Amino acid sequence: MDALDYRILSLLRFGPRSFEEILEETWGISPADLDRAIKDLLADRVLVQRGDEYELNDSRSKSLSPTSSVDINKRKLSLTDKKVASFLSSLPVPHPHDFDWRFSIPGIRAFVTHILKYHKINHSICVISAPTVYAYLRTLNIFPSLSLVERSEDTVECIRHYFGDASGVCSHDLQYPWPARFIGEFDCIIMDPPWYQDYYELFLLRATEILASGGLIHTAIFPPFAKTHALVERSAIFSFAHNRGLHLIELRAGTLEYDSPEFERKAFSVEGFEPKRNWRRGDIATFFLGFKYGREHVFQVETGKWQEFRIGKSKLKIRIEEIMGYEPPSIQTVEDNSPYLSSVSRKYDRRDEIGLWTSYQQAFKIKGSSVISLMIECLLDGKSKGAILQEIAYKFDMPLETVEEDCSTCVDILAEIIKREREVQSHDLE
Repeated sequence: MDALDYRILSLLRFGPRSFEEILEETWGISPADLDRAIKDLLADRVLVQRGDEYELNDSRSKSLSPTSSVDINKRKLSLTDKKVASFLSSLPVPHPHDFDWRFSIPGIRAFVTHILKYHKINHSICVISAPTVYAYLRTLNIFPSLSLVERSEDTVECIRHYFGDASGVCSHDLQYPWPARFIGEFDCIIMDPPWYQDYYELFLLRATEILASGGLIHTAIFPPFAKTHALVERSAIFSFAHNRGLHLIELRAGTLEYDSPEFERKAFSVEGFEPKRNWRRGDIATFFLGFKYGREHVFQVETGKWQEFRIGKSKLKIRIEEIMGYEPPSIQTVEDNSPYLSSVSRKYDRRDEIGLWTSYQQAFKIKGSSVISLMIECLLDGKSKGAILQEIAYKFDMPLETVEEDCSTCVDILAEIIKREREVQSHDLE
């Protein structure tokens, strides 16, 4: 099948349609070309004609849809909703540096329902950076060949712990080539990139490297007014996809609901807003891969390396500096008079100044990341201030008096940061 065939089938999965109705939604195809395509599908017995309308051939569509061989009824979906809600509660609190906006349960179900109408049970599926969608499909237990690629090792560990056997799950940063062990061509890629043009280009590039010719990519994409220049970025993304051999066959607006993460709610509260409900919606775009290119090497979208710590279910990240030895540490708020950021945007003009960042949107400029890293480890281990200063003096071979003078204030500041993070987390979980 080609991209046009998939488009016609996707329209008819919602019920019978006349020639004119199909023509209106096949994006500018001429009546003569559509007529030829429909006649080919009739000849292959994929479609049947009943009067003036066309519909899927029941006997043939059973081999095209997983729902024909697996009972995906409302009751099973409701049970899956509950199990995946339990999985969601096991994950760490979303962190702004991870661009970790997660689908709500209705959003996950909408995405999965869209995917199921396209794929057979013997299709090999790879989910990229959408662990909740993977969890939903894994719980439904439809596709024997189901994989997940996720950058966060913490999230991968949670999945392994929750599901037990997670042989198809791997941690990988898409900025770097696929590891040698990750080989094979998939029939379907499902993905949810961060809502920035360069990330979409990175994800599409890597997806096409492991997608079989004729395979499909289903991706969440930001809507036209999600941010400044969203329309321009969407056009650039669709152009990039086309130049990589991908053809858009379906675009569904406002289908995917996202939960508003705590760091976003915190940023809104700083600005005086408190949304009462989930407001963020994403579109679904489905692409057909007509031809393949070769593989690429490094594709960089972020600079710097970060070290990650866990405070309960929250994350604290620090940016690792090039100077790895002893340097007198300093910690200062990024925004005046508040430890909390008022923005979650990647285009925030002071984002590059952030050196310490928590899941609950505390953000600071730092110096001496090696010393601060050791301080955090010691504080999370429950060590006293005196023991921490002695540890720093021993590890960096520095006089204790110098360390006490340089580091005492920063230990106190870090202790307060960790205390606030635990307090907010405790309140959030009540």
